[in-house]
Amino acid sequence: MGLVHIFGDSTIMRIIDFLDIYPYWDYSKTEIAKYSKVSKAALYAAWPMLEKNGIVKETRRIGRAVMYKFNRENKIAQMLEKMALETDLQALDEARKEHEAQKHKIPARARG
Repeated sequence: MGLVHIFGDSTIMRIIDFLDIYPYWDYSKTEIAKYSKVSKAALYAAWPMLEKNGIVKETRRIGRAVMYKFNRENKIAQMLEKMALETDLQALDEARKEHEAQKHKIPARARG
């Protein structure tokens, strides 16, 4: 679910959702594009906004590859993370309520 559920299926939302789900690991831009299921061109177009707003941060360099991760210290990133969590919790609550309602329905054959 995550932020894509609220804001729609856009490149930036896919990237943020992926990085938010896996905040403790770092990834190259190529890996982020692959795992977010966005093209490299789309990632490179969206990347300046993510860096400018501090949502991603550089963690290290491995040869020529620069590694990045979700910047959990950034206030905007923290708010996005909280929104994603609340969205998921709300969806779970709605699914639970629907399941409970279905459990209490009497099947048509049993009514008689």
